[in-house]
Amino acid sequence: MTTAKIRQNGDIVRVAVQGHAGDPRICAACCVLEQTLQQWLRDMGKGGALALYDDDVKEETGDFYIKAKTKNVDDKVVAMLLGVIATGFMLLQEQYPDHVRLIYK
Repeated sequence: MTTAKIRQNGDIVRVAVQGHAGDPRICAACCVLEQTLQQWLRDMGKGGALALYDDDVKEETGDFYIKAKTKNVDDKVVAMLLGVIATGFMLLQEQYPDHVRLIYK
């Protein structure tokens, strides 16, 4: 099972995705969501809008963890992106409840 935990607490953003869904198509869908979020946060970091504290992907296990602090960007902009990514995981969870779990705060 793949578990995605997405949290934003003020200016701190944490996203952790762990485990394999068991179906390569579902894992691929999860990876697209992870990589989209990761690239967006990296781009925002390069622009000075946030600071990345942790940015770790372990390909062998499929684990993904990223932590960032917003600086020069409205927290609502980050919340909107996290909402889009969470929606992707929610749709996967609804379609494949035995393979994907979302925890979104």
